[in-house]
Amino acid sequence: MRSPFKFLDPFQQNDAKEFFGRDDEIALLYDSVNKNRLVIVYGTSGTGKTSLVQCGLSSRFDSTDWFPLFVRRGQNINDSLRDALLKKEPTISPSPSILEIVARLNSRYLRPVYLIFDQLEELLILGQEAEQKTFIATVKELLQDTDLDAHIIFILREEFLARLYAFEKEIPTLFDRRLRVEPMSDGKLREVIQRSTRQFNIQLEDPEKNAQQIIASLSAGKSGISLPYLQVYLDMLWREDYQRTYPQADLEELEAALAKKQYPKLEFNTAEISAFGKIEDVLARFLNQQVTLIQKEVLSQAGENRDVVKQVLDCFVTDEGTKQQVCYSSQQEEVHLDPRAPEDLRKLPVPLATRVLRLLEKSRILRFTEESIELAHDSLAALIDQQRSDVQRRLNELHNRLKNNYREYLDNKEFLTRRQLMVLEEYLPLLQPKLDQLVLDFIAASYADAEAREYDELKKAKVQEAKEKQLRENAETALAQLEQTLFVIRERNLETFRMLVDPGIRLIGTLDYAEALQKLGTAAAVEVEAEVKRVALNSLLCELLFVFAEGGRRPELAREAAGHLLRLGQSQGLSGMLDRCIQEEWFTRKQFASLLAALPHYELLKSRYYPVMLDVPVGGDGVFEMGTGPDEWGHRSDETLHKVKLLPYQMAMTPVTFYQFALFSEAAGRRLSSRTPYWGRFGDHPLVNVNWYEAVEYANWLNEQLNLPPCYEIKKERGSDPNNESQLDYLKWKVTWKPDTRGYRLPTEAEWELAARGGVGAPRHIFAGGDDLGELAWYWANSGDEQLSGNWDSNRILENNGRTHPVGNKKANGIGLYDMTGNIYEWCWDWYGDDYYAECAKEETKNPTGPEKGSHRVYRGGSWDFDVEECRLASRFADHPGYRNHGVGFRLVFAP
Repeated sequence: MRSPFKFLDPFQQNDAKEFFGRDDEIALLYDSVNKNRLVIVYGTSGTGKTSLVQCGLSSRFDSTDWFPLFVRRGQNINDSLRDALLKKEPTISPSPSILEIVARLNSRYLRPVYLIFDQLEELLILGQEAEQKTFIATVKELLQDTDLDAHIIFILREEFLARLYAFEKEIPTLFDRRLRVEPMSDGKLREVIQRSTRQFNIQLEDPEKNAQQIIASLSAGKSGISLPYLQVYLDMLWREDYQRTYPQADLEELEAALAKKQYPKLEFNTAEISAFGKIEDVLARFLNQQVTLIQKEVLSQAGENRDVVKQVLDCFVTDEGTKQQVCYSSQQEEVHLDPRAPEDLRKLPVPLATRVLRLLEKSRILRFTEESIELAHDSLAALIDQQRSDVQRRLNELHNRLKNNYREYLDNKEFLTRRQLMVLEEYLPLLQPKLDQLVLDFIAASYADAEAREYDELKKAKVQEAKEKQLRENAETALAQLEQTLFVIRERNLETFRMLVDPGIRLIGTLDYAEALQKLGTAAAVEVEAEVKRVALNSLLCELLFVFAEGGRRPELAREAAGHLLRLGQSQGLSGMLDRCIQEEWFTRKQFASLLAALPHYELLKSRYYPVMLDVPVGGDGVFEMGTGPDEWGHRSDETLHKVKLLPYQMAMTPVTFYQFALFSEAAGRRLSSRTPYWGRFGDHPLVNVNWYEAVEYANWLNEQLNLPPCYEIKKERGSDPNNESQLDYLKWKVTWKPDTRGYRLPTEAEWELAARGGVGAPRHIFAGGDDLGELAWYWANSGDEQLSGNWDSNRILENNGRTHPVGNKKANGIGLYDMTGNIYEWCWDWYGDDYYAECAKEETKNPTGPEKGSHRVYRGGSWDFDVEECRLASRFADHPGYRNHGVGFRLVFAP
């Protein structure tokens, strides 16, 4: 029995009369696609992006105004695009290009062609690099043809938007026109509920109260409601109410009436809605009921496949918890799966697989198209992902790691090491069905490479042994003496070269750049093979050139590094720029800009020495719950739960590293020795031993470096801040924040906590990104050489060589931020007030900036040498602004 509600299906053009609450977004999207060749529609899962285009936008166009083609990736997005176009223009000449087909459609239908790529995240999750590059090249070609009347719409989930940045170099206008589909406000949701129920002949006992009651059942106190959940909820509530109201009804007559849009009269009352339950229970109940029923129905066919239904459903969910398509063909009513379908699905007997898939389609869990099968909605994918076992998750983790290893191999041609292969061996039989053939080939090649390396080492040892034997046997002859002399000279030169290069590498890692340049410059003069010298020195000298040129204080060292690079041999264009730099004696940072941009790995160097910023989702109204309630684990009295409203901003992906602060120190002529912790100074570790004043100085410098106005006015006169009540801070500089300034600055305490929690609407966890501290953070028990247990003990931490670790090595939170929990504490802007949260809880606050005065500035996040409780997201710590510690650093936000 079906209802008039959409359940998990997207709205289509013929549903326009029932599509409510998106009039403003439809108008804005219509205006955008008319004025722009490329538009990106993005938002969180469940905001109705597909329905907005398929129903809302479609209803605004007359059929003579546009020619839309909706494209999904399938097994390869380039093949799917070509197939979709050829279905509309099958008579075109053999092997036409995409551009030729679109041009033919233009001339044939005299309408602009709209290529609408739905759920584009499938390309970013499942597509190989070659597939992605071909697709972007096609889009670039379509956009560059100014005579072509073609428009492109990308539809994708918000969390995958950042993965498109890799293609911005090919399409500079890629992000010029974006529409974020915001979660509906409560007011809009009430409108949708009331208008939908009226449209379908449903009376609400108390329209306002019942609509709010339904919203509460869907939101569980959180902002932002998944619109498919609303449709599921109303669909199942309708069917339950119908069965209760018309127990003897003829279902065939009902289906006929609904097809004619003749709806039976029903009433939803307060008691019925209250008893119906929350959406999580409703959706889980629906899924579990259907799985149980279908499993019983196929039990006789299943044999040993006791969990065949769950096994089938898992094949339609990616390792990242999103839905994925499976291609198929029909032969005599049987479903025959594409050879690229998941192994767990293909190994089932065809009759059993066909029956399970068709029953899942009948229950509205799966959706069939002409060529593919997929889950009805991402919300089901998330639910199935939550039910996976620990073994499945471990396999998924290894699967993702292997995919990353493979992507790195495509960039730098480095195979898996023998140690990595040993870790993999235990799980490889279980992983093999999940892996792409290219990845399996990569693993096989890694084994071959490891064996070849081991063989080469053995062979070298034997060759060396043979040479030494020959030299000993011919020691009395002049020829043997000459060969021995030449051999010694070559070996000595190579050894001398290595003795200079290895310390140079270490010195760059410890940020001693001038000493590194001296070592590597000397190495460049040693007589060894040119290719050996170029491979060993090229990237190192590029980095030194970047640092000295960007620092701008010692241009003579930048020119010295350029001279060494030139002598190594470079491409013609780069050699010319290096020579100009030396001959013209460049001395300003601006003069070096074009040369730096031409260096190999320039983008990598930028991301190493400057913060990478990510958007923090603030939702429709920017309101989130900060702090903790008294029943939350570890709650403290200064963590009062309260609502905060924030404006859009970005947060740095990692804390400021020693690499990034070293560039500031180079530019300002400061020494890093006072920042060095007892375990040593390493560029990829988070900066420590930095006080609050130095953090705001760094922010001002970064703005100046990137041609932005400073966010702070700093008066470096001791004791000039009347709001600093500390007895320990001997500096007391006066720092004034200019809040309307666009640029980099320290986060407020509220901005820090929202970013750590993953933005408005993210699941509420104890730590940043989850509840398992070990996979998220470096803290006292895992920051040393061995895993510790028991109670926190400072002596044990020191004995265990506890320390900071390179940033980004633990799991990121939901928006891609690393080390928000553990590794180091991070300075915030706010003065600390132990009752400040309690005051904020009395009324909603917009962009709170803390008390006006105090003796301590706040830092948040936990540290490598602190216990689990201090790593909670709500834990608050503070000290006077001049305080330095080997567990305290900072990261920046960017206010647009």
